[in-house]
Amino acid sequence: MASMLTEQVQLGFDIATSVTIIGALISWSLESRRRASKERQLGLNERARVASLEKVQTILSEFESSFSDMVQSCSQFSGPIRRRIGNVNGDSPFARLEHYLQSRPEKLDELVAALEQIRGHVDVYYEAIQKRRYSLVPVLDSLPGGDEFLQALQQDIREIGRAHDSINSGYVALLKEFHQLVQYSNQVLEGADADAEVSDKIDLLLKDQEFPRKAYALLADEDYDKWVDSFVPSGSEPEFRERRKDNTLLGENNQLLLRVCINLAGGVIRNQHRLYAQILWLASKQVSATQVECKDILIKLSALTHKLMANNEQTHLDGIIKLYESDKYFDRDGSVR
Repeated sequence: MASMLTEQVQLGFDIATSVTIIGALISWSLESRRRASKERQLGLNERARVASLEKVQTILSEFESSFSDMVQSCSQFSGPIRRRIGNVNGDSPFARLEHYLQSRPEKLDELVAALEQIRGHVDVYYEAIQKRRYSLVPVLDSLPGGDEFLQALQQDIREIGRAHDSINSGYVALLKEFHQLVQYSNQVLEGADADAEVSDKIDLLLKDQEFPRKAYALLADEDYDKWVDSFVPSGSEPEFRERRKDNTLLGENNQLLLRVCINLAGGVIRNQHRLYAQILWLASKQVSATQVECKDILIKLSALTHKLMANNEQTHLDGIIKLYESDKYFDRDGSVR
């Protein structure tokens, strides 16, 4: 009896031990599976992060090359202009630039060609941004805080789009159209007497069939208003714009348009190089603003690269962007490149 009791107790211990061992084995197995799953997930996340980093760096490299080409063209255009502009609030801020254009007339064609080249670079940059959105959005969508970054990036893309349109339809187009108007006017005026009064030359231009049409093409474009206003009699600017909007400038009571055309013709005859200088100065400011908008994209892509390399959830993209925009790093507003 005692022997049987001892055997039963021993059997109970063996069963309990077995249950404990089996339980520990099951627990170890589940923990191993959980750890392996976590490691696999971490591995997948790390591979995804590395792939994203490589993609962003490739895109950044592409934009760096494109931006460098753009900056070089912008500097070739804006450099000669800005070096010859005096105090814009002074009496004759464009005097040196006027003299430069008058003494070297071939430079006008070179500057027009340079603006065309800049427009081409902006076209390439803008199209590249539109194309690369499809690579960047999934990367941003997977990051903490990526939504805010994506909104900022899309805002930059819209601003570059506006700059792109301005380059195409703004002072670049004005410079080309005015250049054509001046060249045509000079041909017409070749038939005038050398000693003819300015008023006689103005009459000659206004009686020509083509000059009024070419002049009105300039005056009718609202993109040129900042420049056109200088030919509108003081205080008549609102009326001019309203009548232009209502298509009544060419009506019976067209004395206002005639006055503006006379002022434009007088400017072409007396001060065409000053008018060129004004347009070139406005165009150079527009080119500089476009450079800054394009640089914004590079700064944001650099910040995104830092975020992916750091792999730290405590590092916020907006903070990196602000730091990179400062003069400590890329100096968004103060440095050309």
